[in-house]
Amino acid sequence: MKKILSTKYSAGAFNMATLLLRLTMGIVAVYYGYKLMADYSNSKNTTQQVFGLSQEISLLLKIFIKLLCGLLVVFGLFSRIAAGMIVIYLGYVLYAQYHLQFFGSGNFALIFFGGFMAILLLGPGKYSVDSAMGR
Repeated sequence: MKKILSTKYSAGAFNMATLLLRLTMGIVAVYYGYKLMADYSNSKNTTQQVFGLSQEISLLLKIFIKLLCGLLVVFGLFSRIAAGMIVIYLGYVLYAQYHLQFFGSGNFALIFFGGFMAILLLGPGKYSVDSAMGR
């Protein structure tokens, strides 16, 4: 019981937690990116413009961010850069699409924003390609 209520943690627990966070957030991002790519023709007509770009370029940017950056986060390769790109995109989505309605329709985007912000701040952890490469 003492260990459960303690605020201390081990390096192994920290590294497992960062791995679990990376895998969870990255796999969900890859799933949504793959869904966009698989239904490209239909998604092209329903995608909102991002950063003032055309609908098609906005869709390609969304697929890149969700699919490729999500994969980089899963493997822990350039994970801070990839998580940073996702955080910037989600911040824009929260502002432009959901008008900062965190507890309304934008709560799902806020959860992802928080998770990827944690990855950005914590880094990839020991169990990652970045760590294996000595970065």
